[in-house]
Amino acid sequence: MKICTSVLISILCVVFFSSSVLAEGSLSYTELREKFPDNNIMFESLEETLEFSQCVIGLRIMSNLSEKFAGMRVAPYYVCAKQKYGSHLPVRVTFNAETIFIDKNGKETKGIEDKRSMGVKEVMIGVLIEEINSNKFFPHDCD
Repeated sequence: MKICTSVLISILCVVFFSSSVLAEGSLSYTELREKFPDNNIMFESLEETLEFSQCVIGLRIMSNLSEKFAGMRVAPYYVCAKQKYGSHLPVRVTFNAETIFIDKNGKETKGIEDKRSMGVKEVMIGVLIEEINSNKFFPHDCD
């Protein structure tokens, strides 16, 4: 019983600390991922823009987008890939940070070989492997 109480107090401290960090906005998304590598902290709202050569990725983490994610401890988020011609392209993201390749038409390709010569942008992002192709996941346009 004593151990359970200690564990519960520890969890509450971590949740409180993480929410206060997010409120301050003092850490970047990358720093938060390094600080909480297990992805078990609920990220309520966090935005960061990552630039990759000709591609700008607007990363927005949002909670309560869909009942589909109600049981997940990490808030769902969507990523818009904004190419140089300005179109908004849906991409996929994964629960574990990995490299995702987006071709010049906005389609994801898989593979570890270097595809940049074929017009593919390399994007390092993490969390939630879901096909994001429905308007219900895009309540607002990415800027």
